[in-house]
Amino acid sequence: NAALAAATLLTTTKLKKFDGIKRNQVDNYAIWHIRSIACQHQSTSQGGWGHTWQSALWAATAGQAGWLLWDKLNQAERGYVASMVESEANAVAKRGPRYFRDRAGNELSQGDSKADEVSWDLLAPTLAVAMMPKHKNAKIWKESAIALSLAAFSRPGDLTKEQSINGINVALRLPGTNANEDGTITNHGI
Repeated sequence: NAALAAATLLTTTKLKKFDGIKRNQVDNYAIWHIRSIACQHQSTSQGGWGHTWQSALWAATAGQAGWLLWDKLNQAERGYVASMVESEANAVAKRGPRYFRDRAGNELSQGDSKADEVSWDLLAPTLAVAMMPKHKNAKIWKESAIALSLAAFSRPGDLTKEQSINGINVALRLPGTNANEDGTITNHGI
């Protein structure tokens, strides 16, 4: 988040100082974070972080920071970022969306919707297809992002509606739901 905040400041303003900190210091700070996070991912470093709970969110956040500062990254740093984003997008696509309830209404994860996990998971394939639209897995990432987007806040009523979104029949596509009918989420028993 620090890297993304710094990258956003740098790409959306022309300020020479940020609260007394010189622009090039913020630039160096952001790039250092991006490089540190990306080169420690398991796609680059054996035994590194990744392919776990929330790692798609972390990779997408750092990846977006890297993408914003792409022109300032050297070739190795670009490779680290692209490899991290690609790896997490592939892992998410392979795993697919998780659901709180099945089509019959049975809770698959007692008292814990998967809406938040699905929401952050969808960031990795979405960023990957935006960054690398000609990649051999771009179609897989796009399909994954669509499936995750449909699943994130799907409600029981969506399973029976004759509704098509972007040519996709939602009722036929969804194997379960993550939100309650009124749109609220049950998370950690609350």
